[in-house]
Amino acid sequence: DDKVALLTAAWIPSEGVLKAYTSQGIKGLCESAGFDKAFNDDAENKAAKVTFAKVAAKSKGDLIKAITSFSFDWSGFAPDTLLTHF
Repeated sequence: DDKVALLTAAWIPSEGVLKAYTSQGIKGLCESAGFDKAFNDDAENKAAKVTFAKVAAKSKGDLIKAITSFSFDWSGFAPDTLLTHF
């Protein structure tokens, strides 16, 4: 569907976008997109014993910082809450 493709291409989890979500909402987005698995499977994070669960337990600001500084391809993802409007 063209609308879904447009939405997934347009949705970018920038700091400003993520600040609009609750910490729990951000965790849900990360789990839906597979970010949590990619974060946990990252060699540097494994070596440093950093897990998504540990980062998610920190403040919302720290969680957002961890998400925006980690290289993850969000291009095929948009939140379900956004997609249900189309």
